[in-house]
Amino acid sequence: MPHELEIRCGGWLGAGIREEYAYYADVCFRAFGDRVKFWTTFDEPNLFTKFQNMLGAYPPNHCSPPFGSRNSGNSNREPYVAAHNIILSHAAAVRNYKENYQQCKAARSGL
Repeated sequence: MPHELEIRCGGWLGAGIREEYAYYADVCFRAFGDRVKFWTTFDEPNLFTKFQNMLGAYPPNHCSPPFGSRNSGNSNREPYVAAHNIILSHAAAVRNYKENYQQCKAARSGL
């Protein structure tokens, strides 16, 4: 995730990231749609939410006891908030694709 989005939206913990991701997906659909047959919005979202927001192994390194000793974030809550925003971001991207691009391209989308 670009640092700017971490600051402006709160990363995957902020609701604003959904709109940013939908815009990013739209740019990709327009730019690469004629060459892509299968779109995947996220690869293993369960792992990066776990390692970012529970164990603190990936930036932004949020981790709280008993999962680690960084004392930043809330390891009991944040992985679920991030996963929620990822699912809604995925849904927005797929909705946009189906409404605006799929009819003119023989491609599919998935998580």
